[in-house]
Amino acid sequence: MTSNTLLSVEEVLQQLSVIRKCGYAVDNEELEYGLVCLGVAIMDSNNKPVGGISVSGPASRMTPENRTAFAEYLIDCGRQISSKL
Repeated sequence: MTSNTLLSVEEVLQQLSVIRKCGYAVDNEELEYGLVCLGVAIMDSNNKPVGGISVSGPASRMTPENRTAFAEYLIDCGRQISSKL
């Protein structure tokens, strides 16, 4: 755990609201300092989550621009995979 780790139900629910709006999740050094992860859900034909895909990298290289580019790529890949289920 780090100082960025979500510790309360309220924090998690707030973060879920952000995830739903933007379409992807961010782990901003919540597990380990220096590590940033982005992820999207894989949905089945009933729009239920059945898996996920993610990308991780060092915080120094996960700039806002890179995060945006990776998020767009992940969202597209997630949609493509989901459409096959």
